[in-house]
Amino acid sequence: MNTQDKTKEELIQELEILQQKYESLKTELKKEPEIIENEKTILEKLINASEEFIQFTDYKPDYEKILQNILDISGATYASFNIFDENGIDYTTNAIAGIKENIKKGLAILGFDVIDKKWRNDTQRAEKIKNQTITEFDHLHDLTADTIPKSIIQIIEKTFNIGKVFIAKIVKNDKVIGDFTLLFNTGETLKNNKFIELYAHQLGMFLDRNKVTNSLRLSEARHIKMIANIGDVIVIINQDGTNRYKSPSIEKWFGWNQEELIGKSTFENVHPEDLANAQKFVIELMGKLNATGTTECRYRCKDGSYKWIEITLVNLLHDSDIKGVLGNYHDISGRKQTETMLKLSEAKSLALLHAMPDMIFIQNEDGVYLDFYLPPNTLRCIPPKVFIGQKMENVLPRKIIEDFVPIFKNAIASKKMQFYEYPLLMPDEKHYFEARIMAYDDNKILSLIRDVTWQKKAENSLKVSEERFHAIYDASFGGIAIHDKGFIMDCNHGLSEITGYTFDELIGMDGLLLIAPDWRDFIMDKIVSDYDKAYEAEGVRKDGSIYPLQIRGKNITYQNRTVRATEFRDTSWRKHAENALKESEQHYRTIVENTNDAIYIHDFDGNIIDVNDNVCKMLGYEKSELIGGNLADFGSAQNALDMPARIEMLKIKGRLRFEATDIHKNGSQITVDVSSTVVSHGGRQLIQSFVRDITDRKNAELLIKQQVEELKELNSTKDKFFSIISHDLRSPFSNLLGMSELLLTNYQNYEDEKRLKFISALYETSKQSFTLLENLLEWSRMQRGKFDFNPELINLTNLIIFEIQNQENISKAKNIEINLLSTDEKMIFADMNMLKTILRNLIGNAIKFTQTGGKILIYTIENNGFIEIAISDNGVGISPESIQKLFKFETDYSTAGTANEKGTGLGLVLCKEFIEKHGGEISAVSEVGKGSEFKFTLPLKIVNNDN
Repeated sequence: MNTQDKTKEELIQELEILQQKYESLKTELKKEPEIIENEKTILEKLINASEEFIQFTDYKPDYEKILQNILDISGATYASFNIFDENGIDYTTNAIAGIKENIKKGLAILGFDVIDKKWRNDTQRAEKIKNQTITEFDHLHDLTADTIPKSIIQIIEKTFNIGKVFIAKIVKNDKVIGDFTLLFNTGETLKNNKFIELYAHQLGMFLDRNKVTNSLRLSEARHIKMIANIGDVIVIINQDGTNRYKSPSIEKWFGWNQEELIGKSTFENVHPEDLANAQKFVIELMGKLNATGTTECRYRCKDGSYKWIEITLVNLLHDSDIKGVLGNYHDISGRKQTETMLKLSEAKSLALLHAMPDMIFIQNEDGVYLDFYLPPNTLRCIPPKVFIGQKMENVLPRKIIEDFVPIFKNAIASKKMQFYEYPLLMPDEKHYFEARIMAYDDNKILSLIRDVTWQKKAENSLKVSEERFHAIYDASFGGIAIHDKGFIMDCNHGLSEITGYTFDELIGMDGLLLIAPDWRDFIMDKIVSDYDKAYEAEGVRKDGSIYPLQIRGKNITYQNRTVRATEFRDTSWRKHAENALKESEQHYRTIVENTNDAIYIHDFDGNIIDVNDNVCKMLGYEKSELIGGNLADFGSAQNALDMPARIEMLKIKGRLRFEATDIHKNGSQITVDVSSTVVSHGGRQLIQSFVRDITDRKNAELLIKQQVEELKELNSTKDKFFSIISHDLRSPFSNLLGMSELLLTNYQNYEDEKRLKFISALYETSKQSFTLLENLLEWSRMQRGKFDFNPELINLTNLIIFEIQNQENISKAKNIEINLLSTDEKMIFADMNMLKTILRNLIGNAIKFTQTGGKILIYTIENNGFIEIAISDNGVGISPESIQKLFKFETDYSTAGTANEKGTGLGLVLCKEFIEKHGGEISAVSEVGKGSEFKFTLPLKIVNNDN
């Protein structure tokens, strides 16, 4: 069941409720049953007639049906239905009703058919009905004296037994739209004026809605079909986001032709930074029928460049002609050069809501609600049951009551229908309502309330649509003419500007007069053949001057007939541009050869067609060696791998910028910045690349980056250095002072064994402090460049044995066994002091992190001019995350030994710097609980190393 059918069914149900309520009123009113029954029957007819207004789906009302309704409600024998023109003076008879045979006789007497006949309003008739909704006349000739002779009217009155005549005006907002002429037989009269007034007002609402709907429909149809012929890009987007239509002007503004975009995603060419906003905008708009909106984004041209565009879209998915989202792209790149951001939003509504039955309220003269009727889906602020038994001031807003009460009282006093329009804030938005109030009987008031919000919106939509149509029509960059068989029916101001004729002079002119005489036959052939592509011709202005012209025409439906819309474009500027282009070609070679950049022209396979002298200077080749070769022959291996993908991107975007590495003829590498563009050259699509040597800039950037990293490391090192001095060096001295003081103070009281224990502790602490201080001094000299690097021939084996023996006291204290696998003499070139420091720290660390009774293994391996020294232990090991912190000063990594020996982490950092000073490397592998192995390499022969 569709919405319309559902409404009808619910109306019938509500009608049954009304019938029951009218039965219950019989006793209360104490009227004769036949009178009550008659009024109930008329009310039923009134509600049925109101329902019929909803059922009208055509744009031309069923006048005969309307007239039959008025006969049923009024009881008249004959009736006519007249509609007034906009001037409110002339009117046309649209229908007559009554006994058909009698009507035929009456028309024969008059001698003509009155249907669709236009009449001048009788002055006497107009004056008599001026201040009344329903006017009573005793005779038919009282209202036709100015139009039909009295003698003829008297014959008609006698022949058809016509007595009283009533004129019921159809009024909307104090404007007379039309009227009914009701003719009664002699002795009969109108029983209840109020029902006729009510029906006439309902009809006025319907006719007014019908007029707005027709105007809006015609405006929208004209707008959609005319917009295809203007200069901006017009688009239609399907519900799935693909392009169904792009106007031909897309090629002018963005380089794409229609075939390249139809069927593709409408977001395909939106700039990545604007994509999310554009998608959100379209998706939200698609969710609301008739919704209109404007946004901005960057749109990619075929050559790869982007232009700022303003997009205006309207959701017409429900429209039988469009069935999509209609919009236009307007290039705002020029405006964007001076404005950083401009957001335009436009909230437009083109909604037309179908008419719905009125809400009906019955009140007594004190304003108490007695009964009500609400159509389905009516918006409500208060539940309907709350109204019953309440005075209106208890349920309606105070502001409405202040305006409404005087109107309510006037309806009671005057016995005439009163009108009141008011706004009311509903849960969704502010709504507007129109109330019609009339005395129903001696002590009852009938109020009919209609939601006219849709009408307000429709009127605004019509105004906006008309303004938008004329704005786009007149904003076209060319002249547009709509002509029928050559004669101009309508045009925009652009045509006036091009031709020199005024707008009024152009309307009605033969369009061929705007064409140079030698071209008129050619133009006629195009019109006759319905040719709709752009073509060149010559135009003639009002002053007789001839100018080059581009014309494009297309057949369209305009004002219910097929006509031709033609766009005129003055191409004088283009002719000048073509001449300027020829001149620029002569200067091209001079500019190319004198630019600072190297320029290549090559095909899509990378074959070089031409180069300028700067290419030869940059690569060291002659032109003859470059032309005919391939780009892959003069670049790095990576360039050759990347080139196919870059070519494909150029085919898609038309423009690409990237960095690459070229190879000089002498073999050196050159870092270059390349800007490539697809160009038309000699009838072929080629690639022109501007290449700039940025090797020096890249080296400078690399140096700066390196210096920044070094500076960070130096700052971190400085912080660590101060930390060691303030904490790790200070702490041992505090222990020395404390133990020394205890020993000095209690020397006589301590036994020899305890004195020896204090002296041993003082010795160990002093030794550790000395080692730390020695490391600090060596590292400090290293950082300040004061550490001399004096490599000499050294017996590595003897030096390792010396360091093992030097730390023998510590290893024996923990019962740790240290083994050197090979005692063969190994001779290397190294700095003696640095090597001692390296071995001292690595062997000391192995002892420090090996448990009592553990083992340490030292071995050496020669490999490719280097000797590798490994120091392995079966101690506590190091976790994987801690391995990453070794050899880095800034991480502040240090742990206590198995005998709670203190450390700073400085030793490993110092080892790394000394080893790298020799040109070697250091590494560590470890597993928690299984020990660690530190390896470092030193060259067997030291070469000069300034680092």
